[in-house]
Amino acid sequence: MTKTEEILEKHLKIMDAETMIGKHGRTHKAIINALNEAINYTGCCELLKCKKELTFDEWCNINKYRKTKNGKYVDTQDLWFTEKALLKIYNLD
Repeated sequence: MTKTEEILEKHLKIMDAETMIGKHGRTHKAIINALNEAINYTGCCELLKCKKELTFDEWCNINKYRKTKNGKYVDTQDLWFTEKALLKIYNLD
């Protein structure tokens, strides 16, 4: 018995509805399939497909890193970063 079937059986028992649908009938299979589809649904992936990939410069601008004349970057708290250090942070996002 799969975990999905166990969950369905548990809830049918709680609702005293075990005899309403057969264990191997079409309704039982439809419920199991619906539960499996809901469990395996990955709607967040659709949102990620639409998400625009930011360039390093856009990312710096959004995160308020400003490039100075000497090529270093400074944030709003006057912390200094090399481009190499910021690229490591950028690639983690």
